[in-house]
Amino acid sequence: MMQRRNGEGVRVRSGTGVPLSIVLVALAGCVNRDTARNTVPAAPQTRTLADGVGRAVTLPAKVDTIISLSPSTTETIFVIGCGERLVGVDTSSDYPKDALAIAKMGDFGKPNLERIVASQADLIVGASSTVSAATANDLQRRTHTSVFTQQPQTVDDVPRNIEELGTILGVNKKAEQVAESIRDTVRTVERRLRGVPRRSVFIEIWNPPLMTTGGGTLLNELVERAGGKNIAADLKQPFPNFSLESLLEANPDVYIVPRGDTMGAIDDVAQRPHYQKLKAVQQKRFVRVPSDLVFRPGPRIGRGLYWLAWAIHPEQFPVHPAK
Repeated sequence: MMQRRNGEGVRVRSGTGVPLSIVLVALAGCVNRDTARNTVPAAPQTRTLADGVGRAVTLPAKVDTIISLSPSTTETIFVIGCGERLVGVDTSSDYPKDALAIAKMGDFGKPNLERIVASQADLIVGASSTVSAATANDLQRRTHTSVFTQQPQTVDDVPRNIEELGTILGVNKKAEQVAESIRDTVRTVERRLRGVPRRSVFIEIWNPPLMTTGGGTLLNELVERAGGKNIAADLKQPFPNFSLESLLEANPDVYIVPRGDTMGAIDDVAQRPHYQKLKAVQQKRFVRVPSDLVFRPGPRIGRGLYWLAWAIHPEQFPVHPAK
């Protein structure tokens, strides 16, 4: 087979040989394929997650600045080690104390749009059982900021929500540790109450007028899991009025008042007219528990459950929950 040089001085085959141009194209293809295999694809700039009301929310791949619009979310962000990312919180966020120094942004019901927009936050997040998809969409539209809502309805939802927030903020391991700590407390309470008869319980939410918690609320479930039976569980409203006549007729074993951070018995209950007829008063089973622990679906919910279990069955929990 004859060979010759072309005008560029490159040796090529003549006759039935494969032209050099084809060989070069084939080699270039191999090089390109090898290069493609060795190239690391660019990281995505966004991701999409479903929030608590079923909205598909597009989030930044990395969230550096956050606005929290619920106290439980604020607590969670701090406890999983991301408090320094908060550039705004709702008006009720007061725990931990560092939250008090952060700019207030209103809440879902009445957000401060001017402050939210000026903060240029990457994400607005909050936990509430009353926020609708329409409310979240409206806030997102008006602030041009991604809004992610969580709606914890049960005790078990709380650690799941904490893990979800850990995923969003890139601190999965810490969030999982916090969530598992809650589950450990729940298991401890349930183990100590196994086989223990339930006691009837009344929860005083407000007075006057006298208000309690009905069935279907997180607080109602906490009472049930703490070994109690809510005497108002059959009521459909989350926080209905409750008459004195109905209270005297039900005659609960335990009377619990969630108020502030004050601990121990509440003497004023025993002084109210007709309350001396109550079994709970006669047996001195009227107790105050810290309201934040049982109302906020956040990282302290396990402590709230322990408080209620101690209030309902103190003989099963000899160590005071404040210790």
